[in-house]
Amino acid sequence: MRVRLRKRTSNNVHFVAKSDLGQPVATTLWPDGTAWKRFGVDPGNLTRYNKLYGDDEMGAIPSNSQTDLYVALRFDVHGNIVGMGLSGTGSVVSGSCWTSTLTMQP
Repeated sequence: MRVRLRKRTSNNVHFVAKSDLGQPVATTLWPDGTAWKRFGVDPGNLTRYNKLYGDDEMGAIPSNSQTDLYVALRFDVHGNIVGMGLSGTGSVVSGSCWTSTLTMQP
């Protein structure tokens, strides 16, 4: 599964809103009360690229627009989200966010 990233209208910060996840999220990844988290999309900044970063944001979700960027979600055996991109735990297939499958038509 994947979630679409949002981008703040006031600057170039991309983020994930908890309200977009629609699944239980492990508190080890997303502490209670956190409304949104920054997500790195710049491959030139490896300390943030494809990861959640910065403080846990507990205030209102900032004015934003949806982007055409998506991040892969990782789940535990109980269906809780435990990772996004390279953040958190769980099974990672690869370093990319490709989560689509091809099915053959009869």
